Amino acid sequence: MCDTLNELALLSECLQKRTTSVAYADKLIHRSIRFINGLGERPGTKVLAAENAISEGRLGTVVLTDNSKIVTINRQQFIRSLSNNLSHRMFTTASSRGAASQAQLDSDYVHLLVQLKVLERDNWPPAQTMPPGYGEVQRSRQAAAESRKDPDPLWRFL
Repeated sequence: MCDTLNELALLSECLQKRTTSVAYADKLIHRSIRFINGLGERPGTKVLAAENAISEGRLGTVVLTDNSKIVTINRQQFIRSLSNNLSHRMFTTASSRGAASQAQLDSDYVHLLVQLKVLERDNWPPAQTMPPGYGEVQRSRQAAAESRKDPDPLWRFL
């Protein structure tokens, strides 16, 4: 359980960053789901340390004893449930009214992510610099505007 909580804490920190876009968040969540599924197949470091402490009967200086009142959580069931809950909370292109094929839903989902990538700052065009000669054109416009100004605006009232 500690390994999964550690992964969820890392995911939470990454999702809270201001630079995280929707498409990048989707990628992070899918990565975390794959990691959690991997913990079901292969135990994490904390699980291995706990199993080692159980086999030795000690955790540091503390002697471990059995307690029949404490029910052990089924690790495989916990990881499967956590993975399924994360998967079901992802945004989707599926409609609750219509039945579409899974291939069509996957295609729509990928298309939606491609459309959302436009919002990522990394995909924006570079900042526009002034084209060659722009400064000279602006100076000549200002000079022309100044030459058109009246030297004495009072003549209009005569």
